[in-house]
Amino acid sequence: MVVGIVHYKVNASGDFLFEEISKISVEANSKNYKPLPDEGVNPVVSSVVAFLEKSISRGLGRLGAGSKFFVFDTEAIDSCNKGAVTVNYLKERYEFKTPLPGC
Repeated sequence: MVVGIVHYKVNASGDFLFEEISKISVEANSKNYKPLPDEGVNPVVSSVVAFLEKSISRGLGRLGAGSKFFVFDTEAIDSCNKGAVTVNYLKERYEFKTPLPGC
């Protein structure tokens, strides 16, 4: 699973101030998943993430340049079965119901 996130504030001048992104996790089936370290990511997946980073950076300008992507080993999660996947960042929880469209 690849999760992209951007955390920013806008100051009085209208400038984007990007926050360091840390402590992100994914939760599913009562299990908590941590991001894989860069050296633990499959080279094909690394290439896809690099492509996403460049595309989003070009497409969204400064906002895209401040985004960061994380890869999770969620092989045990079946996105085509009924359930949910939750992305946890800071004190926010973003829940995505499964099955995902296209299953």
